[in-house]
Amino acid sequence: MKQPMESSGIAEPLVTVCVLNWKSEDHTIACVRSVLDQSYPHLKVVVVDNGSTQDSESSLRGSGLDFELLCMRRNLGFTGGVNTAIRHAMEGGADFVWLLNSDAVVEAETLSTLMAAALREPGTGIWSPLICSEGGDAEIENCGTQVNIQTGEIEAFDRLDQAQRCLETAPEQFCVWGTAMLVSRKTFEQIGALDEQFFAYYEDTDYCVRAQQAGIGVSLVSAARVIHGPTRQSVQYSPPPHRAYYLARNLILFWRKHAPRGSRWKFVYWTIKTLLRNRNTGKFTGEARLAVLDGIWCGLQKKTGEWKAGDRRLQAPRLVRWMDQRASAGNGKS
Repeated sequence: MKQPMESSGIAEPLVTVCVLNWKSEDHTIACVRSVLDQSYPHLKVVVVDNGSTQDSESSLRGSGLDFELLCMRRNLGFTGGVNTAIRHAMEGGADFVWLLNSDAVVEAETLSTLMAAALREPGTGIWSPLICSEGGDAEIENCGTQVNIQTGEIEAFDRLDQAQRCLETAPEQFCVWGTAMLVSRKTFEQIGALDEQFFAYYEDTDYCVRAQQAGIGVSLVSAARVIHGPTRQSVQYSPPPHRAYYLARNLILFWRKHAPRGSRWKFVYWTIKTLLRNRNTGKFTGEARLAVLDGIWCGLQKKTGEWKAGDRRLQAPRLVRWMDQRASAGNGKS
């Protein structure tokens, strides 16, 4: 752990950096290495191995890097694994917790810049840097999301002017990704940890909405950035089945949780309509198409937890799947 530097006799706040590993030890090691190169003087790193293989654990322990490793016996999902790290950080006296995706790499000044913002914004409890794609230009992948609970609209931003406009005109609707989300201890004490019903995806949006509803601000620190994945132009978006399932199911769970009572089923209907339209325009292909259908069904049934390939309990009824396949064949989809 880096030791605190003191200024006027006051130690820097302790930041615990939480990284979740799931069968991606090479990414995790690169992420942790970049964290340990931070200029911020008072931090420690906790890695949670989320039920990976023995080889993953061995690679992490053999990396020679200075971090604490917590090994789970099974996959608890992003929410369960991160909540384990959050509890551990709180017990260890963390003043702030930095939730960092294992496939992110941070620049040397990123945490110092985030913490400078945190210390001058007492009414805020969540901060995010710019999330940028790797490559020479490091284009912005995400700089926030506007979530209007009253109208059912969600708009993700990849331009700074969009994010700044939302922060100026509707700051109570501003949310950030969990890719590199810095959260104060006070926020966790006030609203708790991540909602584990989501397992993975939309848990960060849910958390920001909960914070905003509790009067806790959410902020973008545009002077800080992390590098997260390849550029959009270099990747054709076609998510694997498990991701397609979670995205569909959890968006329905999100609106069932947060939509105003009189608008709940209207928002769910709009969500299903959009998901099905995205399937039919090629955004989801192959097995991901059926996974979206299954996710919709499980969202309507309020089924939570982990997606497992071939688990009939997590599939839409056979008649629905058969009708969908017949319709797809008739439209030339596969």
